[in-house]
Parts: sequence; structure tokens; C-alpha cells
Amino acid sequence: MIGKMTKYTFLVYHKEYDSFLEQLREQGVLHVKQRESEEAVDNSQLQSLLSRKIQLDELKKDMLNTLGREEAQTTGASTNIEEVTKAYAQFGIQRNALSLELNNMQQEYDLLSPWGKIDWQRIQQIEEAGYDVAFYSTTNLSEEDQKAFNLIEVGESGSRLLFMAFNPKDTHVDLMAEKISLPRKDVDQLFSDIEAMKAKIRALDEEKRSYAAAHIQDVNGTLAQLQDSINLEQVKLNTGAEADQHVCLLEGFCPNDKVEALNSMLEAQGVWYSHHEATREDKAPVKLINNKLVTLFEALTRMYGMPSATDVDPTAILSIFFTLFFAICVADAGYGIILTLLSLADIKMGGKIGKVLFGINFKLVLVLGIACIPIGLLLGTAFGIPLHEQSWVPEGLKNCMLVGTFPGTTYDVQMVASLLIGIVHISLAMTVNAINVTMQRGFKECLGTWGWWLAVVGTATVGALTYGGVIPQEQMMPIIYSVLGVSAVGIYLLNNIHRNPVINILAGLYDTYNMASGLMGDILSYIRLYALGLAGGMLGKTFNDLAYMLVGNDLSSAGVLIIGFVLIILIGHVLNIAMSCLSAFVHPLRLSFVEYFKNAGYEGKGIEYKPFEKSTL
Repeated sequence: MIGKMTKYTFLVYHKEYDSFLEQLREQGVLHVKQRESEEAVDNSQLQSLLSRKIQLDELKKDMLNTLGREEAQTTGASTNIEEVTKAYAQFGIQRNALSLELNNMQQEYDLLSPWGKIDWQRIQQIEEAGYDVAFYSTTNLSEEDQKAFNLIEVGESGSRLLFMAFNPKDTHVDLMAEKISLPRKDVDQLFSDIEAMKAKIRALDEEKRSYAAAHIQDVNGTLAQLQDSINLEQVKLNTGAEADQHVCLLEGFCPNDKVEALNSMLEAQGVWYSHHEATREDKAPVKLINNKLVTLFEALTRMYGMPSATDVDPTAILSIFFTLFFAICVADAGYGIILTLLSLADIKMGGKIGKVLFGINFKLVLVLGIACIPIGLLLGTAFGIPLHEQSWVPEGLKNCMLVGTFPGTTYDVQMVASLLIGIVHISLAMTVNAINVTMQRGFKECLGTWGWWLAVVGTATVGALTYGGVIPQEQMMPIIYSVLGVSAVGIYLLNNIHRNPVINILAGLYDTYNMASGLMGDILSYIRLYALGLAGGMLGKTFNDLAYMLVGNDLSSAGVLIIGFVLIILIGHVLNIAMSCLSAFVHPLRLSFVEYFKNAGYEGKGIEYKPFEKSTL
């Protein structure tokens, strides 16, 4: 849900303003209202601070990469941050120079090593005696060329022959071969130099790592100070001037549960202020207030956008349906157990697994993994094994599984269930939208919205009640016609009570086309839940079949082939879990962001509540 906000207006004498802002930052509860774009002014000091922060952010990122994401092992010394920046940059400069030198040495070694150990002193003596010594590479060497140009084969490099030519100076050597210029170095010494250079680079890297561990806290502290300065400048940028610039005007918002503490501070400081409950026109920032379970899903809401004053917080409903959709897409109880155990291990280890695996939030994965277990059993799959076909599975559990075809049709029951879930999801979205716009504008202004709600949700409800035996079959169509008749009044005649009826009818017909085409596409989108679950189950079963094809049904007589069996099972299912989880994250997110949010009228254009407070990095 969205927490309520109180809007504040402050008038402060300009000489006391800096002290007031410091007290306000210590309190850490006020979200400063941004000035309108036409009032915005340039602030070179702010630009300088932002530029410096970007540089230090890059420095911190590099240090963390150097440390391998480990925490600093020292608290750091109070070193001048400029000196830290310059000293750390020198490590990069030195390493680049050493790497360039190593690369040149490696190229020389790669060129020289196929020729073996060459006695360059002897080569020099031959040249002083009046001969040219040349090195060639070719794919073909004839006996005629060998005799004509005094060629000696040295060895091979891949598919090419290596040879040397000894001829008197100024002899024209005409060969279909590549002449190679070799560095006149000892190959063994060059190899030793390369190893020494690698050791030097490793020593430099270790020195860099130690320096990063010793000074990353200095960078963190400076970044926190910079962020405080940036926040202060941004607040000043959003400060108005009154009474010939002798009085500073500031506006902001405070959560209602923090108002009492803020008022006490203001009264103790003797600051003039006024406050009132924030209205829709005030465009207050949004602070989400949910229980611990729903809070895990707030990150998904933020991915789309925070709710505005005219929106309903979708996080609670999103948490339910995203979890359900994820479990249906994974569709495997065994994989749910793996995700649950992995999440518990990460929590036990203080989040270390999540840090290694791209910062995954395993508290959220724990919820999703637990949901996969009952849903996987309901869909009849565990580690790619079709449970409904196994003799060791209790009959009572088999009777609860959604397998086979839907009664009276040839359609898979899981596909029909996916479509029914889609109808429920969209019906709920339309219900939320109808209630929300009614609260914002009043019932008389929303008759068209309620007409569509009755047409879609009403007919779906009548169909469900008929299938459940509550409404007799022969009475279903008359009731549906009655529902559609009542909804048509709102859709075509009362969609805007302030408009000409003819225009209302035309607008209603246009809405009918959009709704009919869009709604059908939205509902069909939910087939992806069935398709992804089916694909994951089939792929898991395929890996099982491949493993058993290798060893047969009797594992006790498989011998050494049991190693291949285990590898296929482990690698296959790890890949399948990874792909299933990726699909189970992306596609439910799409169903929530597109199908649900569109029909719920959710825009997500709100401003997140960010109080003016001291930075902690």
C-alpha cells in the first residue's frame, strides 16, 4: 500500500538557512520537492560534485573488482583521497606497460620457439664469412630447391615446413615461401624472461589488491561526504527566495508516521512552517508500506515505475500472481526443492551465493522455490519425471494432478487452466481499475468503465457459475444477454454523461473494436505459462532418457558408465533449471507489466520517496 504524506512549507531567514538544512538532514525524514523545470537554475558547484562522484564511483568499482568483491580487510587510513586516486592510477599505468612488454616478448617467443634453440653466435660467424642466412616457411619444399639454394629443413609448425637457406651474399633466392625475420635471442632465455615478467605482473596485482583493501574505506567515506554535499546543493537548488532574498522558501513531504518527530525539531529550532495532508494535486512522493513478504516484490514494481497519486499499489497482487506464474513456468517440484535449498544455503552464508551469482536476491527465490513444490506436484512433474506415470506415487496424489485433457474437449487441461488463470488475472485488473477510477472521479463519471467491467467480468462469472452447476445450463445464455444488455447502456450511452449521445455511441463502437481485439490477445498471452512449463518438463525428461540410454535400467551393473549417467543428469538438469528460471522470470513479468497493468490502468509515473538525509555508502 501507499503511505500517506504530509506536505510542508518552510520560511527560514537566509543567515540561518544552512544551520536549518543541517538539522533537517540529521532528522532524515523530509523529501524535498523539486522545483518546476522553468524555475531550474544552473549550479556549477553541483556539476563539479557530480563529476567528482562519477570519478570516485569508477575508482570504487575498480577496487571492488580488484578485491574480487571481498570486503576490505582494514579500516583504511585517513589518506588524502587525491593521493589515493593518483597512487591507484599508477598501478594501472605500470601494469599496462608491463603487459605491453610481456605481449611483445610472447610474440617473439611464439615466432622463435618452433625453430628450437638457434646458435646465433655461429650464425654471425657464417655471415662474417660472406654468407646470408635466411629463414623460410612453406607448405611444400622440393628437392631441386633444396639443392639449388642450400636449404636445410629445421622442423614443422602446424602444416608448414620450416627451413634455413645458406647462400653467398647477393645471391638471388627465388622461392615460393614466406621469409621470416626472427629475433636474435636465445629461446630459453626468452622463456625465462617471460616467466619473470608474469611474476612481476602478479606481484604488482597483489600490491594493487593490498592497496585497494587498505584504502577502499577512504573512498567510501569520501563518496558519502560527496553524496551529502550533492544532496545539500540539490536542496539549495530547490529553494526559493522571498523578501528580497532575505527569506528562503522550501517545500517538501514527510510520511505521516514521522510528522511528530519533525514537528518537535522544527518547534525547537523556532522555524516557521505550515503543513497539511498531501492532496492529489500536490504530487507527493510515494513510500510503499507492505509486509515483509510483499516487500520482496517491491523491486519488480520499481522496475516498471512507482505508483502515482492516482494509482493503486500493485505490489500485493503482483506478489501473488508473479509467484504463481513463476511456479507454473518452472512446473517441476524437484526444481522447487533445489531452489529452496539453495536459497536457505545463501541465507545461512550471509548472502555470499547471491553475490557470486550476479547479486540474486535469494530471499525472493526462497518464496518462489517453495511455491514451485506444490505447483510442480499439481502439474505432475519432479526432476523431469512424469509423476502420474509412476507406480510408487500414491493414487490420492495422482488424483489431484492436472494431467490429461479437459473434460469434454481434446485440449490439455494445463493449457485450459492457464487461460482460466489469465481470465481471472485480467478480470481482477479490470476490477481494480474500475474501483480506482470511481474513487478518483466518482461513479457517474465511470459508467463506461463499469459497463466494460460488467461485460467481461459479469459474463465470465456467469460462465463459471454455469460450469459449477450453480446456474442451470438452459438459463446461461438469457442471463448473459441480460448482463450484456445492461453493460451496453454504460458502454454506448453513458460512457461520458457530458457528451452528445451520438458521439458516445461512436466512441463506444471504437472502444468495442479495441477491447475485442486487445482482450482476446491478452487472454491468449497466458498460454505461454503452459508452453514454458511443458517445454521445461520435456527437456528434463529428455536428459533423464539420455542418461538411462547410456546405462540401461539396471544402475547396479552400469560399471564405469555410471559416471556418464551422473554427469548427464547433473549438467542437464542444471542447464534446465537455469533456462527454466530465466523464462519463469521474464514471461510472468511481461504478463504483469503488459496484460495486468494495462487493464488495471496502472501508469507507474510516481516519484519515489527519497528523504534528505546523511549518506551511508
